Amino acid sequence: MGCFHIVRQCIFCHCEIDAKAPPEHLIAKWVAREYPRAMFTTKHLDGRAVTSKFIEITVETVCKACNHHWMSDLETWASPILKPMLKGDTQGLSVEQQVTVSQWATKTAMTLDQTVPPGQRVFSAGECKLLMERKLPPPGAGVQLGRYVGGGIFLDFGHNELYRRAIPTGPRRNPPDGHRTAIRIDQLVVEVNMTSDAHLDLRIAQTDVRDLLLPIWPSTQPVAWPPKIAMSDATWKSFVAPDLPDARQ
Repeated sequence: MGCFHIVRQCIFCHCEIDAKAPPEHLIAKWVAREYPRAMFTTKHLDGRAVTSKFIEITVETVCKACNHHWMSDLETWASPILKPMLKGDTQGLSVEQQVTVSQWATKTAMTLDQTVPPGQRVFSAGECKLLMERKLPPPGAGVQLGRYVGGGIFLDFGHNELYRRAIPTGPRRNPPDGHRTAIRIDQLVVEVNMTSDAHLDLRIAQTDVRDLLLPIWPSTQPVAWPPKIAMSDATWKSFVAPDLPDARQ
């Protein structure tokens, strides 16, 4: 009986990944190097907890060529902008810098999407390839930034479906009108949403979204980070897991 292996394909360039190629890190090592005395515990879907000097979340669907070329270049360009924001320092963002951070945020959200089972992934192969080819978020994408001042873990994230109206109850619930991915690294909050409706309700209860999240994509003028209101533990919890009836988290 012959043996076989599952062919892996890069989500960005769509090329076949060598069967012996190791997985690639989701969070670049420069993030951990900003905290030289820290140890990071990464929880995996199978229940394992790994503690190391780097953030050990990896994916098997990014090829070496993408990771070591355009993605590495993007990390090099984005890291000087992101480093002060991770620690909560005020940062002005030119339009060009907003584009760079938006590229980085979308790339990170797309890669994070690969850590869940295939049937639960939300970014299409075409959207991922567009990011690689155009070096811009795909059509329908929005990127916003916030600041976190709670006492939670160093790295956290969540995903929500987005609905234009109240969510119907029962087995015939309509499909979502979009989706959003929220990622928090220390004090920096990054939100990437995909929708054809720019006015889709992000459903953050009792908070003006404009005071909590700073839109950086699309953008036409310089901005200053952080936004007016910082997220507490309670705000972050409601942000990544809002109380939506019959909504899959």
